Amino acid sequence: MQIRFVFSGAIFVSFAVLISPGQCAAQNVGYVAGGSSISSFSPATGALINTLPNDLFDGAQAFAVANDDVTLYAPYGDQLNAVSGRSGKILNDVVLSGEPRKVVLSSDGATAYVLASAGAGGQLLIVDAATLGVTGSLTVTADLGSTLYDIAVSPSGAAVYVSLECLSDFCSAQYNACPITSGICVFDAKTLELKGQTTAVTGLLAMSQDGNSLYVTPKNGAPLDVVNTKSLAVTTVHIPNVGTMVGPVALSPASNYGLIFATGQTVPFSTTAYVLNTSTNKVVSQFFPSVPDGAELLPYNQAVAFAPKGGSVWMLLVCHSGAPNCVLPGGALRALAGFNFPAGTLIGQTGVSYDTSNIAFPW
Repeated sequence: MQIRFVFSGAIFVSFAVLISPGQCAAQNVGYVAGGSSISSFSPATGALINTLPNDLFDGAQAFAVANDDVTLYAPYGDQLNAVSGRSGKILNDVVLSGEPRKVVLSSDGATAYVLASAGAGGQLLIVDAATLGVTGSLTVTADLGSTLYDIAVSPSGAAVYVSLECLSDFCSAQYNACPITSGICVFDAKTLELKGQTTAVTGLLAMSQDGNSLYVTPKNGAPLDVVNTKSLAVTTVHIPNVGTMVGPVALSPASNYGLIFATGQTVPFSTTAYVLNTSTNKVVSQFFPSVPDGAELLPYNQAVAFAPKGGSVWMLLVCHSGAPNCVLPGGALRALAGFNFPAGTLIGQTGVSYDTSNIAFPW
């Protein structure tokens, strides 16, 4: 059994998981993180460059990397830490009013948008990336039954999109934030003034490179919905025989393509990646690299990342419990694997710590 990604034709694809698409300078490292360690790695070979003990941030939460290759913006308890990926030292920190779960940098790197938990509700915080000063906040009150589920920022930096999920049968509309119980609200990225909302969809979010489409992976995993960011009209991407989608759509920082990940296709214990043309919002092909028998994509939000130039894609693999013959490099429980694009050839596989759960590249 294999994790399966099919690639057909001369299509260049690339992926940015966490950070808003923008014009990127050449970058030399990526980062993988878990609860016990942080490692930088070479996107040319996959070799680990530097591994540091991780007692500075929660590696299970989605972090962001500045374009200096070094500064990591990382959640840790109720703090947001700016951490040196070279030395592991804290460069700056700020205590927040909630526990941060995801950090997204604006395309110019000047602003960090932080999704934080606040009881059963949630907060969206605007943070100055240079000083870590909080310049704006929006709170979803827990007693009304809904919670903030995900965030995305437009490439222009003008709007921030928030998905809201109702957690009970008795949710009430938010009176001081997103005035719906479940759906997506659009806010001005600087003032957090409400600009619009839709109740048609909610889920994990990914913004297209041109800012015209917001891709929404529902919590139940299928189908993929597309929100027109101008009209907020919703359409669906049809994928034949698709199973449960894994994580958000992975979008290229360098071309109009992305990857849709799903499980439960024709091969047991497999993950399939479909190539999405984000100009037409149509699936154009599949991509199949060679990986260990029975390995599958780790089902986390930040388990796949394309290098900024779009020449390689990196993913975290784990052996499926139903595949006893699966062996990852060095007998590791998890592995970092990289593949060239468009060739789809394996760059390398490296064993990583058992709790490694996130990959990020500089924006």
